[in-house]
Amino acid sequence: LWELPQEVRNIIFLLFLESSLNYNFTCSKVLEHPEAVYSVALSPDGTTVLTGSGDKWGDKWGDKTARLWDVKTEKELHILKGHKDHVHSVAFSPDGTTALTVSRDTRARLWDVKTGQQLHILSHTDSVGSVAYSPDGTTALTGSRDKTARLWDVKTGQQLKVLKGHTDSVVSVVFSPNGTMVLTGSGVNDHTARLWNIKTGQLVHILHGHTDGIILVAFSPDGTTVLTGSWDNTARLWDVKTGQQLHILKGHTNWVSSAAYNPYDTTVLTGSGDRTARLWDVKTGKQLTELIGHTGYVDSVAFSSDGNTILTGSKDHTARLWNLKEGFCDDLLNTRRETALELFLRFYPRENRRINKVPLLKEETCVLSFTQEIHLDDDSQTWCSLQ
Repeated sequence: LWELPQEVRNIIFLLFLESSLNYNFTCSKVLEHPEAVYSVALSPDGTTVLTGSGDKWGDKWGDKTARLWDVKTEKELHILKGHKDHVHSVAFSPDGTTALTVSRDTRARLWDVKTGQQLHILSHTDSVGSVAYSPDGTTALTGSRDKTARLWDVKTGQQLKVLKGHTDSVVSVVFSPNGTMVLTGSGVNDHTARLWNIKTGQLVHILHGHTDGIILVAFSPDGTTVLTGSWDNTARLWDVKTGQQLHILKGHTNWVSSAAYNPYDTTVLTGSGDRTARLWDVKTGKQLTELIGHTGYVDSVAFSSDGNTILTGSKDHTARLWNLKEGFCDDLLNTRRETALELFLRFYPRENRRINKVPLLKEETCVLSFTQEIHLDDDSQTWCSLQ
């Protein structure tokens, strides 16, 4: 590569950046539901969508179903019937063979994705609002209005542990990527998220900071940070090891009801009562883009496994698939200059680079060619571009 002319190397590198850092998503498919869509999930292989539905005003006589869809054809594969009230949350198993749905009817239900048949019923004593699979797919986690989170054996449907401590409904739950911890978020009379050790059932951290109830919680793919979203119109990023707050994501004009990390830990996606989904930079906490199109609250969001597709579900009775569209390298470099430098260093190790040290003055803007060393920890190089 280094034997090529510099102009050719520049073009190759800019094309790589464009494919890696493009955040321009456009809506490519709309899946019509008979009622409001409360939750969405993409299968691990990206071929199937799972939606959970109910009347947007909470009418118990509404749709009350979950549905499996073929992404390519946009056709329904199965209607999962059995819940007696609207379906709050849905999830695919890591291998994509089973799915979980939970409802205000106090039940979580396990389904076979291929046949659409029900496998197990998992029971709480009050409305169930959230569900998650462990990374190995052997354990399910549910959160309920009964103020508990519960761990279940997926194979047998038997309860394993009850996590107690929240003083209000447990409205959102998630496993850590290594399966050793779970994160739970609680409602308007609690305002906290809690990290738990699965093996012992003991509390690790209580995350204080939100000024209203928490609606969602999410773990980063590398397990180092977590995200919470709240009725206070903000999402917040936290350090897992210390329990300290890292960033407050401000921009939504209504509650933040859903969130997902992209597979590379670089961005998070949030959905809100303001009818938008927004993409944020994990490192800086800055907003990158806004997805506009829904005419109702955005209650659920998800990324595809490659990070190139976004799925959003809304009370406007639709689920929408958003795909990356082609962008321009100049715009990408202008908006994500620091990340571009980090990617350059990651993919072109020091031993493959010819090093030319260039002295820089504190107030100068620097221009770095591919043959120059970049010091990311040097405050004097706070404004750099690649040429």
